[in-house]
Amino acid sequence: IFGQYCKRIDGVVFKCLALDTNNYQSFLEGPHKLVVPPIIKVIKTIHIPNIKIIDLSNTQIRELPNNCLEDCTSLSEIKLPNILEIIGNNCFNHCVNLRNIILPNSLKVIGNGCFIECGNLTSIDLSKTLIKELPNNCFKTCIALSEIKLPNILEIIGSNCFYHCINLTNIILPNSLKVIGNGCFIE
Repeated sequence: IFGQYCKRIDGVVFKCLALDTNNYQSFLEGPHKLVVPPIIKVIKTIHIPNIKIIDLSNTQIRELPNNCLEDCTSLSEIKLPNILEIIGNNCFNHCVNLRNIILPNSLKVIGNGCFIECGNLTSIDLSKTLIKELPNNCFKTCIALSEIKLPNILEIIGSNCFYHCINLTNIILPNSLKVIGNGCFIE
Protein backbone atom coordinates (compact mmCIF):
# COMPACT_ATOMS: atom_id res chain seq x y z
CA ILE A 1 0.00 0.00 0.00
CA PHE A 2 2.71 2.49 0.96
CA GLY A 3 5.25 1.65 -1.74
CA GLN A 4 8.97 1.08 -1.76
CA TYR A 5 9.89 4.53 -0.42
CA CYS A 6 7.83 4.37 2.79
CA LYS A 7 9.03 2.66 5.94
CA ARG A 8 7.14 1.28 8.92
CA ILE A 9 8.21 2.71 12.27
CA ASP A 10 7.02 1.24 15.56
CA GLY A 11 4.51 -0.85 13.65
CA VAL A 12 2.12 2.09 13.19
CA VAL A 13 3.70 5.33 11.99
CA PHE A 14 4.96 5.54 8.41
CA LYS A 15 7.92 7.60 7.32
CA CYS A 16 7.65 8.46 3.62
CA LEU A 17 10.73 9.24 1.58
CA ALA A 18 8.88 9.80 -1.71
CA LEU A 19 6.12 12.15 -2.81
CA ASP A 20 3.48 10.84 -5.19
CA THR A 21 -0.20 11.14 -6.05
CA ASN A 22 -1.13 8.78 -3.20
CA ASN A 23 0.46 10.67 -0.31
CA TYR A 24 0.67 14.37 -1.22
CA GLN A 25 -2.48 15.25 0.81
CA SER A 26 -0.54 14.96 4.08
CA PHE A 27 1.74 17.83 2.98
CA LEU A 28 -0.98 20.33 2.11
CA GLU A 29 -1.02 23.67 3.89
CA GLY A 30 -4.47 24.88 3.00
CA PRO A 31 -6.28 24.05 -0.23
CA HIS A 32 -3.71 25.50 -2.66
CA LYS A 33 -0.23 25.09 -1.13
CA LEU A 34 1.95 21.99 -0.85
CA VAL A 35 4.99 22.18 1.46
CA VAL A 36 7.14 19.08 1.27
CA PRO A 37 9.28 18.22 4.32
CA PRO A 38 13.07 17.69 4.31
CA ILE A 39 12.78 13.89 4.63
CA ILE A 40 11.51 13.58 1.03
CA LYS A 41 14.21 12.35 -1.37
CA VAL A 42 12.15 11.31 -4.40
CA ILE A 43 9.25 12.84 -6.27
CA LYS A 44 7.23 10.83 -8.75
CA THR A 45 4.76 11.97 -11.38
CA ILE A 46 1.98 13.76 -9.56
CA HIS A 47 -1.10 15.53 -10.81
CA ILE A 48 -2.51 17.75 -8.11
CA PRO A 49 -5.69 19.59 -9.06
CA ASN A 50 -5.99 23.20 -7.93
CA ILE A 51 -2.55 23.39 -6.32
CA LYS A 52 -1.02 26.84 -6.85
CA ILE A 53 2.21 26.71 -4.84
CA ILE A 54 4.63 23.83 -4.32
CA ASP A 55 7.55 24.24 -1.96
CA LEU A 56 10.28 21.62 -2.40
CA SER A 57 13.03 23.93 -1.13
CA ASN A 58 13.84 21.96 2.02
CA THR A 59 13.78 18.50 0.44
CA GLN A 60 16.63 16.21 -0.56
CA ILE A 61 15.34 15.87 -4.12
CA ARG A 62 18.08 15.86 -6.75
CA GLU A 63 15.89 15.00 -9.75
CA LEU A 64 12.42 15.88 -10.97
CA PRO A 65 11.52 12.94 -13.25
CA ASN A 66 9.98 13.06 -16.72
CA ASN A 67 6.42 14.42 -16.77
CA CYS A 68 6.62 15.01 -13.03
CA LEU A 69 4.30 18.02 -12.80
CA GLU A 70 2.96 17.99 -16.33
CA ASP A 71 -0.52 19.51 -16.69
CA CYS A 72 -0.59 21.06 -13.21
CA THR A 73 -2.53 23.90 -14.80
CA SER A 74 -3.18 25.82 -11.56
CA LEU A 75 0.47 25.82 -10.49
CA SER A 76 1.79 29.40 -10.38
CA GLU A 77 4.89 29.05 -8.19
CA ILE A 78 7.37 26.33 -7.33
CA LYS A 79 10.33 26.53 -4.97
CA LEU A 80 13.04 24.04 -5.84
CA PRO A 81 15.72 22.50 -3.60
CA ASN A 82 19.18 24.04 -3.89
CA ILE A 83 20.65 20.56 -4.58
CA LEU A 84 18.44 19.84 -7.62
CA GLU A 85 20.54 18.63 -10.58
CA ILE A 86 18.06 17.30 -13.15
CA ILE A 87 14.66 18.41 -14.43
CA GLY A 88 13.25 15.66 -16.66
CA ASN A 89 11.51 15.76 -20.02
CA ASN A 90 8.17 17.59 -20.07
CA CYS A 91 8.41 18.19 -16.34
CA PHE A 92 6.42 21.44 -16.37
CA ASN A 93 4.74 20.91 -19.74
CA HIS A 94 1.41 22.74 -19.90
CA CYS A 95 1.75 24.37 -16.48
CA VAL A 96 0.00 27.32 -18.10
CA ASN A 97 -0.14 29.48 -14.95
CA LEU A 98 3.46 28.99 -13.83
CA ARG A 99 4.90 32.44 -13.17
CA ASN A 100 7.65 31.96 -10.59
CA ILE A 101 10.47 29.48 -10.69
CA ILE A 102 14.01 30.03 -9.47
CA LEU A 103 16.40 27.44 -10.82
CA PRO A 104 19.21 26.45 -8.42
CA ASN A 105 22.90 26.85 -9.22
CA SER A 106 23.30 23.06 -8.90
CA LEU A 107 21.09 22.43 -11.97
CA LYS A 108 22.95 20.47 -14.70
CA VAL A 109 20.21 19.11 -16.98
CA ILE A 110 16.86 20.33 -18.28
CA GLY A 111 14.91 17.77 -20.30
CA ASN A 112 13.24 18.06 -23.69
CA GLY A 113 10.03 20.06 -23.65
CA CYS A 114 10.49 20.92 -20.01
CA PHE A 115 8.57 24.21 -20.07
CA ILE A 116 6.34 23.79 -23.16
CA GLU A 117 3.26 26.03 -22.95
CA CYS A 118 4.17 27.70 -19.67
CA GLY A 119 2.27 30.67 -21.04
CA ASN A 120 2.63 32.95 -17.99
CA LEU A 121 6.34 32.47 -17.41
CA THR A 122 7.85 35.92 -18.09
CA SER A 123 11.52 35.46 -17.23
CA ILE A 124 13.98 32.75 -16.32
CA ASP A 125 17.52 32.97 -15.02
CA LEU A 126 19.85 30.11 -15.93
CA SER A 127 22.99 32.24 -15.65
CA LYS A 128 24.45 30.55 -12.56
CA THR A 129 23.43 27.00 -13.44
CA LEU A 130 25.71 24.25 -14.80
CA ILE A 131 23.59 23.72 -17.91
CA LYS A 132 25.51 23.13 -21.14
CA GLU A 133 22.49 22.29 -23.31
CA LEU A 134 18.96 23.62 -23.67
CA PRO A 135 17.26 20.70 -25.42
CA ASN A 136 14.62 20.62 -28.12
CA ASN A 137 11.33 22.38 -27.39
CA CYS A 138 12.52 23.47 -23.96
CA PHE A 139 10.59 26.77 -23.83
CA LYS A 140 8.35 26.21 -26.86
CA THR A 141 5.21 28.38 -26.82
CA CYS A 142 6.11 30.26 -23.64
CA ILE A 143 4.29 33.25 -25.08
CA ALA A 144 4.89 35.60 -22.11
CA LEU A 145 8.61 34.84 -21.85
CA SER A 146 10.37 38.14 -22.46
CA GLU A 147 13.76 37.60 -20.81
CA ILE A 148 16.11 34.70 -20.33
CA LYS A 149 19.59 34.76 -18.83
CA LEU A 150 21.78 31.97 -20.15
CA PRO A 151 24.80 30.35 -18.47
CA ASN A 152 28.18 31.33 -19.86
CA ILE A 153 29.00 27.62 -20.34
CA LEU A 154 25.99 26.91 -22.60
CA GLU A 155 27.06 25.06 -25.77
CA ILE A 156 23.82 23.89 -27.42
CA ILE A 157 20.36 25.35 -27.92
CA GLY A 158 18.14 22.61 -29.35
CA SER A 159 15.63 22.75 -32.17
CA ASN A 160 12.48 24.78 -31.50
CA CYS A 161 13.81 25.70 -28.06
CA PHE A 162 12.23 29.17 -28.14
CA TYR A 163 9.69 28.47 -30.88
CA HIS A 164 6.69 30.81 -30.64
CA CYS A 165 8.15 32.78 -27.72
CA ILE A 166 6.65 35.86 -29.30
CA ASN A 167 7.64 38.28 -26.52
CA LEU A 168 11.25 37.17 -26.08
CA THR A 169 13.21 40.41 -26.48
CA ASN A 170 16.06 40.05 -24.00
CA ILE A 171 18.53 37.23 -24.57
CA ILE A 172 22.32 37.36 -24.81
CA LEU A 173 23.94 34.34 -26.41
CA PRO A 174 27.16 33.30 -24.63
CA ASN A 175 30.51 32.96 -26.44
CA SER A 176 30.56 29.27 -25.48
CA LEU A 177 27.57 28.55 -27.77
CA LYS A 178 28.43 26.09 -30.56
CA VAL A 179 25.03 24.94 -31.90
CA ILE A 180 21.63 26.59 -32.41
CA GLY A 181 19.02 24.10 -33.56
CA ASN A 182 16.50 24.48 -36.39
CA GLY A 183 13.48 26.65 -35.70
CA CYS A 184 14.95 27.87 -32.44
CA PHE A 185 13.67 31.46 -32.63
CA ILE A 186 10.75 31.17 -35.05
CA GLU A 187 7.67 33.12 -34.00
